[in-house]
Amino acid sequence: MKIKFVFLVGLLLPQMLLARSYESSDVGVINKLVTFANYGNGDVYVTLPTNGVTCKYGYFVNKNSNGYESTLSSLLAAYQAQTPIIIHGLTANDKRWSGSNNPVCEIYSVEYRR
Repeated sequence: MKIKFVFLVGLLLPQMLLARSYESSDVGVINKLVTFANYGNGDVYVTLPTNGVTCKYGYFVNKNSNGYESTLSSLLAAYQAQTPIIIHGLTANDKRWSGSNNPVCEIYSVEYRR
C-alpha cells in the first residue's frame, strides 16, 4: 500500500506543481510580435492587449525550446489571421526572459479561441 501511495504522489506532484507555475493571459489578438536574429539565437517576443498579472510585459519562446517551431508557427498564424488566443506563461523566476528587465514569461502553450 505504501509503495502505491508513493508512486501515486510521484505521478501527481509534478503535475500539481506545474499547474501552479503558469498563468493565462486574457483572450486577445497579438498586438506585438518580434523575432530576433541574434539575441538568444532567435528568440521570439510577443504581447497581447492584456497579458497575465505576473507576465504583464509579455511572453517569449526560446529558440532552444523543443516546441519552438510549432509555437512560432502558431503565433505567426494567429498574428496574420488576427485570431484571438490565450497564452499560458511560466511564472517561475528561472523562466523569465533575459532580454528584458521587466517580467517576460516563457511560453508554456498557445491556445486558439473563436
